[in-house]
Amino acid sequence: MLTRREYKTDNMDHRHPAIRAIHVLPSLGAGGADRVALSLVRDLRALGIQAWLVNLGSREKVLPKSFGKIEITDCRFQVSRPSHKRNATSFFRLLQKAVWLRQQIVTHQVNVVHSHLWPAARMASVACIGLPILHVIHCHGQEPWLKESPRRRAFARLLFRNRFTVYIAVAEAVREYVSSSLTWVRRDRFRIVYNGVDIEEFANLDYGEHIANDQKPEFVIGSAGRFIPSKGHEYLFRALAHLRERGIKARAIVVGNGPLRNSYERLCSELGISDCVSMPGVMEDMGRFYATLDAFVFPSTHDEGLPLAVLEAMACRVPVIGTDVAGIRELIRDGVDGFVIPPCDVEGIVRKLEQLWTDKELRKNVAQSGQTRVLTQFTSRAVAERVYDIYRQELVSCGFTVG
Repeated sequence: MLTRREYKTDNMDHRHPAIRAIHVLPSLGAGGADRVALSLVRDLRALGIQAWLVNLGSREKVLPKSFGKIEITDCRFQVSRPSHKRNATSFFRLLQKAVWLRQQIVTHQVNVVHSHLWPAARMASVACIGLPILHVIHCHGQEPWLKESPRRRAFARLLFRNRFTVYIAVAEAVREYVSSSLTWVRRDRFRIVYNGVDIEEFANLDYGEHIANDQKPEFVIGSAGRFIPSKGHEYLFRALAHLRERGIKARAIVVGNGPLRNSYERLCSELGISDCVSMPGVMEDMGRFYATLDAFVFPSTHDEGLPLAVLEAMACRVPVIGTDVAGIRELIRDGVDGFVIPPCDVEGIVRKLEQLWTDKELRKNVAQSGQTRVLTQFTSRAVAERVYDIYRQELVSCGFTVG
């Protein structure tokens, strides 16, 4: 393994270094954390920071079109997602990944390693051992293992001991959750950086005309997220069935993929709504999706941060109904720029959707207020500027004078 001495080459001025940052993902897909990382790399480069993205795992076949603009380095040691069964072969391959990542750090003469999601954070912590660099751990959500697995917490305590580590949480609720689990980390090592949307990709386009169309024969409801239990799609499907029973001509478009897809298809068949539910999978152009909607529902039950899909829908002037989990209440002011309901509340989803269907003025006002809030306070450029400031401040605290 490369040593601290090997890291200090003549190619890097440690007295007045430029900021050079590698962003690390455990795998590359169309999820919110992946898109946050990619937009952050792009916007940091626009601010003059030399930034790269490293993918430690697999890539999804279909990715949003904006991904093609970012330089991505894929790890040549492909390891499947961790399982509960450990063996010598998987451990050796994981060690190979850590060595490979360390070589990337040295090759690019990095002084910041910015990891997204906990698998990447663990790997980056191993790769950074003994190197005089800043490790930024981006906490995108409320991972259940932080509360439920003492063994993993003990392992995290062993790994995350570097005094040059700082944590970014995407919401105050996420900071409280993580800091209450990682009790050995001082509270002042956490920073709040809310997620943001790319204005050029979403808000500058002409969305929202569907909101002004009073002659539409049907009510189009959208949602987006992986088909896993914590995303709560079941409650949206049950709410749609109730709306249809009450005579509202509603249909749903649910973007995403995952292990529960077949189960959800069976549920829709049982509820008699298969003909009014579309599941197109992962979409390259999310803007076209949001442009078709009259309302967006995010029915997550737990394990969230500050959902990018909610921000994007609001930026596209689509009224949003979200559950009261993690940072959603920090984003949505209930009744002003969206609606916040309890998790697993089918009747709550039905009531809010009925309000939006019958009160078109409310729909317009909520949609406009939500868009204004996102465009003024939750942009990807603002995220990059805040992260840039954190890099500078933390590098100075590590003993560097950043040029």
